[in-house]
Parts: sequence; structure tokens; C-alpha cells
Amino acid sequence: MKKIMFLIAALGLTAATMSAQQKGDMYISGSVMLSGGNTKQEVTVSSTTNTTDIPLTFNLGIVPSFGYFVADNFEVNLALGYNLIKDYRRTDADNNKLYNNDNLFTIRPGVNYYLKLADKLWYVPGLSLGIGFGSYVSDIDVNTTEKTPYTNFGLSLSLLTFEFRPADFLGVTFNAGDFSYNLTSTKESESGTTRVETTNNVDLGLNLGASIGLKYYF
Repeated sequence: MKKIMFLIAALGLTAATMSAQQKGDMYISGSVMLSGGNTKQEVTVSSTTNTTDIPLTFNLGIVPSFGYFVADNFEVNLALGYNLIKDYRRTDADNNKLYNNDNLFTIRPGVNYYLKLADKLWYVPGLSLGIGFGSYVSDIDVNTTEKTPYTNFGLSLSLLTFEFRPADFLGVTFNAGDFSYNLTSTKESESGTTRVETTNNVDLGLNLGASIGLKYYF
């Protein structure tokens, strides 16, 4: 009887292990980033001290994502993102602080393949495509702003990503580098003149301090 119970328990554990990354599995994930601050500058001339607060770059990023396994070990995903970068530009004569603002909305579909390395440990190479729409907004003065719309296209290949599943409902991902390509295009029209500027950027990054993410499976 004990042998039968042990066999049933072993089969149950094996089934639970094999159920990971199978067709029909789904997960939600995402990231939230928030940073900012200020620098205080004091200048003393002839015993008179003037203090100036200089804001540092403010950065807000929100990227929720959803993944679905269309086949065993093969997953498709979709991430939607918003990013705001606010840079201090200058202080005018009336002590008003002027800024540059960069707003970007992105849609990023992707695919990942799960290759099992050990119990609960997977190697996860993946490919994602990002399409973004944004605008640069610069404060000319307190009453005037200048807006420049732009589009962004990105392609990213993840070759150093791993996932550990400590429980059936939880995945912990480790990413140590990506190969990416980005194209940004801005278009300005004024007084019958149209100017288009295109920027291409290729990046091969190896991050020895690997980034960590979480996935909730259901």
C-alpha cells in the first residue's frame, strides 16, 4: 500500500512538473519605473548666498504584459507601454522652470521558446517587435510650447534570458542581455517646408548585473 501511495505521489509530482509551459498556460507580468529628484546649488558672493534648486530628470514607465502558450514550450505575448521623460531645460528671468517632455506609447508583440535545462529551470530565447508613437514637447516660455511628433520602431532578440519556476503559479526571469535595433523618425512641417529626421540605433548589450522579472501564471 505504501508503495502504491508513493507511486501515485511521484506521478502527481511529475505531472505538475510537466504541466509547466504547456499549451493553454497563460501569465501576466509587467514593470513600473519611477525616478526623479533635484540638485541644490548654492553660490556665495561677498557673503551673499543664492540657492537654486535644479530638478533632475523625471522618468515614469508603465508596461503591463500578457502571455499565452499556443503550443507546448512556445508562447506569444503582448505588452503595452507608456513612458514619460521630463528634463529640466532652464529657468527664465521670472524664475519659472522650463522643461522638455518626451511622451511615448508603445505596442510590443513577441514570441518566446522555452527549452528545459533542469527541473523548474528554462532557457527562454525570444523575439519582440515594438511600435511606438510619441511626441517631444519643449517649453519655449511659460505660455508657449513646441511639439514634435515622432514614431519609433524596434526589434529585440533576447538570447540570454532564463526562467525559474519555484511554483506552478510563479515564474522568475533573469535577463543578461539583448540584441536590439531601433529606428526613430520625426517629421516637422512649417511654412511649406517639411523636415524628416531618421535615427537608426543598433545595440548589443551584455548586462553582468542581470535584470529580474516576475510572471504570474494562471
